[in-house]
Amino acid sequence: MDKELQENYVSIEVDGLSACVHAAEEGGYWAEVPALPGCLTQGETLDEIVENLNDAIEGWLSVQTPQSLREKGVSPTPHPRVRTLELAA
Repeated sequence: MDKELQENYVSIEVDGLSACVHAAEEGGYWAEVPALPGCLTQGETLDEIVENLNDAIEGWLSVQTPQSLREKGVSPTPHPRVRTLELAA
């Protein structure tokens, strides 16, 4: 990822989790949840990213066992859905 994309992202807050939404070079956006390794998604709009992040987080958590979550340092309790968008400083 180039420096410009690193500086232009939106932070999405989920209780206990943060996601970073980046502008995709080809248009639209891609997002990652750093606390959940491999939890990535993409979308054409920020609204679509929010929806897709909810699905990606739920999907990521659904395939984990309580033991694997603990090994990754993730609480095995359910996480609420994405609630707010804030521009990163």
